[in-house]
Amino acid sequence: MLRNGYISVNADDVKPFQDALRDANNYRKQAYREIADRFLEHEPVRLNGTVYRTYEALENARRSTGTPGPVRQRADNALRALREKIASRVQSNGLTTQHLIHLERFRQQVATANPRMTPAQIDRWVFPELLMVARHGGGVRGHAVSAAIAGGRGAAGGAVVSVLFEFGHIVYEKRPDFIVPVLKAGATGGTSGLVGGATQNLVTSKAGSELSRKLMGQGMNTRWATGAGRAMGGFAGGAVAASVFTLASLALDDEEHSRTDYVATGTRAFISGSLSSAVAAGLVGALWGSEVPLLGNAVGFIVGFAGYYVVDALTGEQVEQGVRRALDRPSRGGR
Repeated sequence: MLRNGYISVNADDVKPFQDALRDANNYRKQAYREIADRFLEHEPVRLNGTVYRTYEALENARRSTGTPGPVRQRADNALRALREKIASRVQSNGLTTQHLIHLERFRQQVATANPRMTPAQIDRWVFPELLMVARHGGGVRGHAVSAAIAGGRGAAGGAVVSVLFEFGHIVYEKRPDFIVPVLKAGATGGTSGLVGGATQNLVTSKAGSELSRKLMGQGMNTRWATGAGRAMGGFAGGAVAASVFTLASLALDDEEHSRTDYVATGTRAFISGSLSSAVAAGLVGALWGSEVPLLGNAVGFIVGFAGYYVVDALTGEQVEQGVRRALDRPSRGGR
């Protein structure tokens, strides 16, 4: 614990607590000295041949007029370093006190509004997206802040993945120019990740969560109900992200494209992205529930990524050609 342990406190309490642990005056109190003594027991300080295992003994050495000046200075430095080490063990739990107040209020509201639901059922349909909304106060502001956070994460992830794939293509094809293509890939992936992440967050926290709750209320298995709710959010997010990525790629390449090109390829991406993301989100929701761990995110990404290519291979060409024929038909008839 002394080597690797940390104490997590509310985000707004981190600095005040660290400042208190750095303040030498507080170590006149027994509780503070006991903390320091535990660290010194584990890593004692040796000065001028003497080993110090308590804060009080080290402090007395610093204050004693009989202690040589260089030793007093070293004792003072050791005390400062000790207090700094103790303060460095304080970290944020990622929530402010106000966040916790909002979440506590939300928990009471959920319990009051759903007296017949078991805690396990509530855990299943209260998705992390909905908790994020509640953390930021709920309502329009809560949804807006939550969507912005999710969009930011999606933008970062989309940009990184797109750049890596584009760079891999460039290396494989041994192309000399890479700066502009990589920048375009980052912009395209970041934009699609931004709108896709925000959309999925909004739909999942609002409609998806409500659908899951209603299905459980009608007696559906909690896993299937959770999967259905998350699939709704995945459908919306995947549809928007895939469409934006495809349309942005067309807009940023070096060729000219007609309105038909944009509509046909955009529709193809919409269908492939929505279906694959719905399956991925629904599968992860059914397997892991509302609290999706890191492994769940990885599985969702792999399933969604592979699923896109499967769906696109099965339906993409037919969808695109169907849209092109439908758009070209009126122009031929008017000639």
